[in-house]
Amino acid sequence: MHPAPLVSSTLPPADLARGAFDAVDADALGLAQDVASGRSTAAQLLEQARARALALNPAINAIVRAVE
Repeated sequence: MHPAPLVSSTLPPADLARGAFDAVDADALGLAQDVASGRSTAAQLLEQARARALALNPAINAIVRAVE
């Protein structure tokens, strides 16, 4: 059993309801398939990863300097 993610989604509920892609629970192969199929782009995945890292950082204090 996998532990629940600390942040359930980086996307607003309205976006998720419209079928927007959310990478929180996906593994690397699933993400690659979604990019290959056009369901998401690498830029979208990167933005979600950055947003999630910045959202979690106050609790874990792991990021010293965010790089754009």
